[in-house]
Amino acid sequence: MSSYIEEFKSQAQLEDRLAVIRQLLKIRYETENEAPSEVINQLAEMPSNKMLRLLLTQSWEELLVNLEENSMGVDSSTFKYDLFRIIGPIEQYYLQKEGEKETLEALAKLRFGEIDSTVKSAIAYLLQTPAKNSVYVLYTSTREELAALG
Repeated sequence: MSSYIEEFKSQAQLEDRLAVIRQLLKIRYETENEAPSEVINQLAEMPSNKMLRLLLTQSWEELLVNLEENSMGVDSSTFKYDLFRIIGPIEQYYLQKEGEKETLEALAKLRFGEIDSTVKSAIAYLLQTPAKNSVYVLYTSTREELAALG
């Protein structure tokens, strides 16, 4: 019975990893359409540190060439370690930033009534700053001052 539970856990971890990779590809390469499943699967098979290095340092074209040229194998002993050591904090950071974005958007709606492109641009910029500063800036700035940020 425990093997079914372990298999379920393993499958759930893989699905989580694939979801994080899809989000990273969308954020990094600003793709409207989902990346091809072959690309996602190849990245999922890599050790997390190598996958992240490729995503952070290569253009989309370079990434595709690299994946095509290299058929990567997975060392299962490092796979689980890498998964929790690297993907976990990235996922946590992403969730934190999503919550922060929702908070800033709600504050902007209260303050300005409508979120236009100027406010959206300012929010995107403010998400790169510490949360305490971003809330203060959004709460105290005029639309013109926010336009200067973006």
